[in-house]
Amino acid sequence: TVGDWTAAATISDEGVNQEGDLPTISITTDQNAIEANEDGESFDPAGQAALFTITLSTESEYDTVVSVGKVVGDAVDTDFNPAEANDLGGLEYKDAEGAWQSVVDGQVTIAAGSTTLELRTTPTADGIYEDVEDFAVEITGASTNSVDLVEATVGDWTAAATISDEGVNQ
Repeated sequence: TVGDWTAAATISDEGVNQEGDLPTISITTDQNAIEANEDGESFDPAGQAALFTITLSTESEYDTVVSVGKVVGDAVDTDFNPAEANDLGGLEYKDAEGAWQSVVDGQVTIAAGSTTLELRTTPTADGIYEDVEDFAVEITGASTNSVDLVEATVGDWTAAATISDEGVNQ
């Protein structure tokens, strides 16, 4: 007999607020910062950048665009000494070739198939002796294939760090 022997079907991945393989996103602090010493007499005369890692819990078939920013001044949730905006340089991310690039317009991209992206910010050597200062880097938005991961998943979206002056505890 002659008839329809083929049928079409669509596979839909889970949507927003459904359990499944939609990645969660988080950020962690890997290394705190040390301000460089202008006269080379410190423990680390070159200083040390604060390092952070953004992590997806699972790979995505699509690029994941992440909005990030520094949290300084009164916005820092601390009982101690918050860093000010001029205490830090800009945010940078490590590209696929391992080179550091400036974060443009507060957004970075985790490539399809990847699960991590490294960020850093370097303290400004201002020549002023200061106590340890607190700041944070936070994820303010993230999406993959038009799904908002911050709305759809639970994760750690803020990573706290400190800046130690070249003379503190050295």
